[in-house]
Amino acid sequence: MTVSLITPTRTFAAPSGHILEMDLADPMADGDMITIMGLPEFGYITRSDGTLIQMGQTLTGAELADLVYETAGRRDLNGIDTFSYSYFDGTSTQMEAVTVGTVSREEGAVYYAASVDGTPRELIRIKGGGAAPEVIKLPTNFGSNPTDFFEFDGELYFAAATSTMGIELHKLKPNATASDVQVIDVLPGSTSSAPEDFFTFGDDLFFVGRDSSFMRQLYRLDRGSETPTEITSGRQIVSSLFETIEFDGALFFTAEDPSDFSQSLYRLDAVATTATKIDVLPGDRDQVSGLTLFDGKLYFNALESFGAAGTNVEVYSLGAGSTTPQKVNAYLTGQTTAGTPFVFDGDLWFTGDSDDGRDFYYLDA
Repeated sequence: MTVSLITPTRTFAAPSGHILEMDLADPMADGDMITIMGLPEFGYITRSDGTLIQMGQTLTGAELADLVYETAGRRDLNGIDTFSYSYFDGTSTQMEAVTVGTVSREEGAVYYAASVDGTPRELIRIKGGGAAPEVIKLPTNFGSNPTDFFEFDGELYFAAATSTMGIELHKLKPNATASDVQVIDVLPGSTSSAPEDFFTFGDDLFFVGRDSSFMRQLYRLDRGSETPTEITSGRQIVSSLFETIEFDGALFFTAEDPSDFSQSLYRLDAVATTATKIDVLPGDRDQVSGLTLFDGKLYFNALESFGAAGTNVEVYSLGAGSTTPQKVNAYLTGQTTAGTPFVFDGDLWFTGDSDDGRDFYYLDA
């Protein structure tokens, strides 16, 4: 069984929780008790009145039909969350697993990936007005398994498997059929670029995908173009710690610098194809994280030193037009390891070690 979760467009800031009404049916339609055997890893299952469901809890068929799934504020589950329940069919105990999938709304329709009657996962579309689900069977020798849906410039972009090009970028116009789906071969040949982490900056679509060296890189697709451009800067590698933020009219992002294998900060101007590294510790590792905007500056965590002297984490700021980060807490006596900065009540807060323990610090606007 696959239940499809309606989520917003994929972004890098988690929205508030979203609720999926699943309309699960009583498997026996005879009132037998149903037992919850496995809970979701990332979200919650509740009654429609908000009552949280617990492991091992027994339900009637009517109560099962009343269950809803809540995303708990996660941005995109990508078809990975599940829960399960058991029931007695008169002969033996049966198990049912419910899988939550990724869905995108686009031009008055809902798109999601699902397995229909045991077939491989394919693209499904439901149009408004009570229309029945429509399978959009992409031309593959196996299931296309579409993921990472994202709406851009009035069209639906997503990653899916092909027969000869691996997992590549696909584009679908509103109301198009399977034969109209366009494949954009980011990495020409049979090797997958496996595009993911879609977002927009300026007028363009950005995403992360593999390059010819099998490294994750940042790509840009200009509005109206069908040829992605790889964003380069010393062959930075986009890791799972990828963060992005818009500041000073540019895109700032974190990526791994292969020269020292640390997470570094990069700046990409709106029309550029080359990103500029913002060096925190020239010639040493930076380990940048926690990008935060406050009072017209960009704040983040980075190392103060690396090596025999330790790996002290500090808070740094970067002003508009500057390429030289400044350590914020240099004046704090005993400060050694700072926590991730965050904005609260109009001030910038972070935790840090001091002479008498672990304390909160804040900066006024």
